[in-house]
Amino acid sequence: MMVVKAVFHFFQSFFQLNFSTIFNKKIDVLFYYPKHFNLNNKDVRHLQLMVNLCIEKKLNYLLIEEPDFNSDVPRNINAIKFDFYFFIISILRKFYFKITCVYTKDRKIGKKISFMFKGKENVKNIITLSQSMQSFFSVVYPNANLFDYQHGVISNIYEGYMVNDKIASSILLNRVKLLLHGSEVKSKLTKSIGGDYFFNNSYVVGAPFTEYKKKNNCFNGNILYSLQFSSSHTLKQNQILYEKSISFFEDLKQKNLDIKIYLKHHPRFNNCINIDAFYDFSFIYNSHKDIDACFDLCSLHITEYSTMVLDGITYGVPSLFTNFCDSFNLFNQEYKFPHADLNIIDGIIKLSDDNFYIEVYKNQLELTNKLYQPFDKNIFLKTILK
Repeated sequence: MMVVKAVFHFFQSFFQLNFSTIFNKKIDVLFYYPKHFNLNNKDVRHLQLMVNLCIEKKLNYLLIEEPDFNSDVPRNINAIKFDFYFFIISILRKFYFKITCVYTKDRKIGKKISFMFKGKENVKNIITLSQSMQSFFSVVYPNANLFDYQHGVISNIYEGYMVNDKIASSILLNRVKLLLHGSEVKSKLTKSIGGDYFFNNSYVVGAPFTEYKKKNNCFNGNILYSLQFSSSHTLKQNQILYEKSISFFEDLKQKNLDIKIYLKHHPRFNNCINIDAFYDFSFIYNSHKDIDACFDLCSLHITEYSTMVLDGITYGVPSLFTNFCDSFNLFNQEYKFPHADLNIIDGIIKLSDDNFYIEVYKNQLELTNKLYQPFDKNIFLKTILK
């Protein structure tokens, strides 16, 4: 059955995309994202508020899903599949093995197979997640405004918008504009070398939530642990996070604290490391997949680094940081995030004091208000319709 579905999506993707662009005189927004961003079989993490707004305002849009064959996240029944083109692009990438720059490689491929994409002139805006296929789209749809919607925490540890405090070459090469979560993010980018570009080419539209919920005023003993095991990390980095997590759990066991820890995987976990040993500890459980359900249950969040830190604040849940790997210490080193250097064992114990719990939350909220602002419909519409 899985093979039959894969074959169906492969051939469906060729016709569906071209028919959509040919028979629509104008595509206001083409959304493109990798499959692992699906929340379920019909909603997309981060993009759903934008998609819903397009429906509400009767804007013509296309939602296109890139396959991820290593992910067990369900396919989106509302999205056009990109499987056929992704297969062609993946094959051609192997033929261009002498070209080491991935951006140059994808631009060359875009020129080579641009003829396959019909109705190119009808696409006004393209919004991607994780900068997926941007070099390719910048060539295939040269007249479209190409945006990337921020989906994580901006940092020098990622080769994304900036690298070593300098604007990333791919941003300039592909003429990418940014849709950002908060004013402090834009400020950080504009201070980078070459950051003048971001003054006129980045827009603070807000994060993928509409309001702060602020549900908790005390620690209830339930902890959400956002794991950062990812296929994007090196084996060594994942191994460090694994070994130090085990040590952390051992320490908690010795303390005999009345807590429950609920594990939530990174979207790109893809079974990159075996964590069966985690469940040998009696206080370890799997979390619910739905973020609302996670923060309804848990009043404390722990992670190495994750946007879930900011999501938690919107629910009234503060965070502690494991600080297992120096290369991931971005919340403390780059953002000076309040209490990011607090020892996690000490922190769990201290947070049992309601006054300390409220103090930690308020301090973290103050910075989060600038990093992770609610989604602003008016700014988004103004940006894509101008």
